[in-house]
Amino acid sequence: TSTQGAFGYNPAGVRIGQGYSRHRSAIQIAEERRFRNYDHDRVMDTRSMKVALSKLRALLPLGPEDELDVERTIDKTCRNAGELEFVWKRSLKNTVKLILLMDTGGSMDIYSGLVSRLFSAASDQFKDLKYFYFHNCIYQDLWLDMETTDTISTNQFLKNFGSDYKLIIVGDANMAPSELLEVNGAIDYWYYNDIPGIVWLKKIAEHFKYSVWLNPTLKRAWQYTNTIPLIAEVFPMFELTVQGLDDAIRLLKVRQ
Repeated sequence: TSTQGAFGYNPAGVRIGQGYSRHRSAIQIAEERRFRNYDHDRVMDTRSMKVALSKLRALLPLGPEDELDVERTIDKTCRNAGELEFVWKRSLKNTVKLILLMDTGGSMDIYSGLVSRLFSAASDQFKDLKYFYFHNCIYQDLWLDMETTDTISTNQFLKNFGSDYKLIIVGDANMAPSELLEVNGAIDYWYYNDIPGIVWLKKIAEHFKYSVWLNPTLKRAWQYTNTIPLIAEVFPMFELTVQGLDDAIRLLKVRQ
C-alpha cells in the first residue's frame, strides 16, 4: 500500500522500478519510459478498414491535362473521319488531407496491432498523411518519433496545419483524472505541463473543423471511467471497430 515503489495497490502511487503496468492506477511514473512507433507498412488482413477510409477520399480533377480521355478521344476520332485525335484531361487526385494523432505506450500496448492496422490503411489511402504521437493525454508537445523523443510543440503544430485538415485521434482516453484536469498532472515524473490536458484538447478541437476520436476500448465500458466521458464531450468519440470507423468517416464527410 506504499505511495512509492513497485507492484503495489495504492490508488495514488508513484511507480518506481516496476517496468510495466499492472493495475493502471499510478498517478506518476518515475522511471525510463520505452515507447515504440506504430508500424505503417504492416500487411493488413482487415481490408474493411481500407474500404471505410476510402470513403473519406474526395477525388477532383487537378494538375496538368496528362491523362488520356478515352471516350472523348473516340468521339473526336469518329467525327474526324477516323483520323486519330487525342483528347487529354486532368487526373483525378485525392484532395483530402489527414492527420493522425496516436496514443502509444502503457495501456495502449495491448491495442498496438489494431492501431498499426489503422495506420497502415491510412498510409495506403492518403498521400497527404501527417502523423504524431502522444502518451495518455496531449499537452504542450507532440512526438514525431516516440523512439527518439523528437517533438514539435503543440502550438507550432496548430500553426503548421490549417483547419481544413481532417483530424483523427486514436487512444483509449482512460487515465487518472489529474492527468487530464490538473497542471503538472502528466504521468511522467519529469514532464511538467503548465496547462491542463483538457485545455489543449479543447484548443485542438476548436482549431480543426473536422475531428473525431477513435477509442479501441468497448463503448459499453466508457461510462465506468472518469476521463472518457469528459473527452467525449470535446471530440465525437467512436469505437475503433469497422462499424465505429465507418460512423466516424460518415461524420467527417458530413462536415465537409
